[in-house]
Amino acid sequence: MNDGSSSDFDNFYFSERRMREILDNLTLRARKLKGSGNTSSGGGCRLIAAIYINKRFVTFGYNSNKSNPFQMKYGKNDKSIFFHAETNAIKRAINLVGFDEFKRSKTTMFIVRIKKKPNSSEYIWGLSKPCRGCTTAIIDMNINNIIYTLDEDQTGVKAFEIMTRKDLG
Repeated sequence: MNDGSSSDFDNFYFSERRMREILDNLTLRARKLKGSGNTSSGGGCRLIAAIYINKRFVTFGYNSNKSNPFQMKYGKNDKSIFFHAETNAIKRAINLVGFDEFKRSKTTMFIVRIKKKPNSSEYIWGLSKPCRGCTTAIIDMNINNIIYTLDEDQTGVKAFEIMTRKDLG
């Protein structure tokens, strides 16, 4: 878990403050998603992923009820055919910048999951660590860094985790 110590950010090109700003902005975007694919089965949780390449955000992805051969390749199982936020964002980014450019670039993915607070209509952060299939896509596509939200605790503390290529193997 990210406790904000300076060693967490050594040799990393985003400051902790900037990462929190990005995650908070994605939280606002996730709140606006309609029909994100999780509203009935996931108790109102929503996921959004953003791809950052060459010092700019290229695209966003979100969970969807739309199937795609790209997701079928990276599904966590053969029934997992609907776009996950991560694979949706990767597919969109590849369509925008091209496969070769995507694989050559230094890429960071930000992932936010928001969920309804128990007995409330308020949204809080949830664990958005990529599933096995999305992790495989992240490795295959050479994504350098993944920043994802952790479950928000009862006191409202928002935390996130950073994974790098070396963490993925």
